[in-house]
Amino acid sequence: MAPRIFRFYQRHRIVNVNLNIVGAGLLAVAIAKYPVHLLSLWIGPEYKFINSVVAAVVDGFVDIALYFVLHWVANHWGPIQRERNANAKRNDDGELIEKSASFWREASLVQFERLTLTPVFYLFAIGGMWGLQHAGMRASWAFVLSFSAGLVVTRVMHTWWALRTGRFEPLPIFNGKAKAAKAKDNSDAA
Repeated sequence: MAPRIFRFYQRHRIVNVNLNIVGAGLLAVAIAKYPVHLLSLWIGPEYKFINSVVAAVVDGFVDIALYFVLHWVANHWGPIQRERNANAKRNDDGELIEKSASFWREASLVQFERLTLTPVFYLFAIGGMWGLQHAGMRASWAFVLSFSAGLVVTRVMHTWWALRTGRFEPLPIFNGKAKAAKAKDNSDAA
């Protein structure tokens, strides 16, 4: 069962990109919580905005590093890479005609797409952390709640955007229903 789930994760971009980003984001929050706590004690609780910005920097470094590792696992490691190489188009000399995109190119493209949503993320993350601290919550817990909320909001927005632009293919279970509905609409129009 585990190899089947892993193949599903590797083959469906909508799944692996979202799981990689959510996984990296939540792990980054968990890893960064204690350093954020220590830094907020060192900076002082009266500097709420500075604590929020420092938390964003710590979280950002950890998140991006974790995302690159998860992206490599999903797209460039193990069974999926061997399968892509076996099924790749080759010329008469046996050389690959179509090579899969490089690790750095694919991962950087997703990071660029995330960068375009950064203002929304930080509105929720930094703004939420600042607001929760003013409401009396400790900086470390305000960090966990607000950065997790920012992650959820931007995941929904990025997924919607990628589905609309064709960067993500809908999952087969949804794709079949969409094709059936489109075929019905086309037959009704005729």
